[in-house]
Amino acid sequence: MSDHFPLVHKNLNVADKQVYIVNEYNRDKDKQEIVRTIILPFIDEADFEIKSLNACYTEWAKIVLSGLNFHAKTFCYAKDFSKCGKGHAVEKRLYQQLKHYIRFQKLRMYPTTTLNNEEFFKFSTNVAASDVIWDETCNSYEGDLTTLTYTINATRRIKDVHKIYLNFQNHDPAPLEAMLKYWSFQMISEPTDDCMVVTDQYITPELAKFLSAKQPVAIIGFNDSDYDHFSSGEDAYVIMKEKNVHYIPASITKLGSTLIAEGLANHKRNVGDTYELLKMYPEKVENLWKFADNYRVNFNDICLSIADAILHGTKNPYKLNLKGYSGMILKV
Repeated sequence: MSDHFPLVHKNLNVADKQVYIVNEYNRDKDKQEIVRTIILPFIDEADFEIKSLNACYTEWAKIVLSGLNFHAKTFCYAKDFSKCGKGHAVEKRLYQQLKHYIRFQKLRMYPTTTLNNEEFFKFSTNVAASDVIWDETCNSYEGDLTTLTYTINATRRIKDVHKIYLNFQNHDPAPLEAMLKYWSFQMISEPTDDCMVVTDQYITPELAKFLSAKQPVAIIGFNDSDYDHFSSGEDAYVIMKEKNVHYIPASITKLGSTLIAEGLANHKRNVGDTYELLKMYPEKVENLWKFADNYRVNFNDICLSIADAILHGTKNPYKLNLKGYSGMILKV
């Protein structure tokens, strides 16, 4: 499957702390390109490469599940090398290198949630050949936070779950906590069998075992790299599934910012129009839940079956209809 998401460019100059990777979906190159820009901590080369690859899969899966129309590409770079004992990159040198590459490739970029606007525009502005597709007045966190919150609320309505265990390490949890308290969710200190787990960590098999041990109703992912879809080793999703724990992938929860960027890139919607469009999103997530419950399968099985049908031409066993509105089509 990794053949569908090839490396476009790789620079792993760890000695000079200049590390970045570009992946793309190898079809639909005639469509408008938008590039999700992602900052990752550097642990080692293999870890960085697999997380970059899985981030590209997530970006492509958003197209498959929502019907958006663009060429999926990801630009992942590192600044924090402390986990491999090398400290942090020198910002000035790193940004010069990134600007050079962006200018040469004419990347049409937008930021992920862990990359705030200030950081993003440090290396993406004043690059004449590039076309940054992001509104400076739009917080990079808010779009995806909106779809995450809508996903949580839809899950509560379908599964009647009111407790949440929040497992956040990569984002400031305060904005989400404030929204959840506003919606009268009960925040708890450890997973239980009657809660939802929301995590922004890359889900390794070890983390999957911990989060699913008490068999929560669902684990909701909010990390660009999600979990490893490609290696032949122990599978984090299989662990959750064997525990009868539903998994909702990042391709569902992190759609908001992508939808904003796609609207701007294709000159279809301004930011305000996209937020109006997103008000319809909870219904679409509820429909996915209804499919999962009707077929008695994991929520993520519905998502994966659609992806496999596109990538491998396999038969999709679920009768999914296309329902479009305002330029966005959701395949549920």
